[in-house]
Amino acid sequence: MKIVVSDNQVDKALRVLKKKLIKEGLLKEMKKREYYEKPSVKRKRKEKESRKRLRKLLVRKTTPRPLEGDPTGRRCRLRGPCHRGLSLARRQ
Repeated sequence: MKIVVSDNQVDKALRVLKKKLIKEGLLKEMKKREYYEKPSVKRKRKEKESRKRLRKLLVRKTTPRPLEGDPTGRRCRLRGPCHRGLSLARRQ
């Protein structure tokens, strides 16, 4: 990873570095390894993260998608097949 400091703008370079560290997950990894984590605590944390991922996926799958061709990108407020997850072919 390489960060270039131009015109003595150290603050800007630090912000860029921090963003890159967060994006790659290194900052989270460093905080996690700061102290020893017992195997039981590690297992519970991983289970919690897994539940969080699954819950996020479920919410994403159950929320209605925006109407096609709607320039505003609003979600469909109609009560109909789009809320039951039916495909466009089955709606007609």
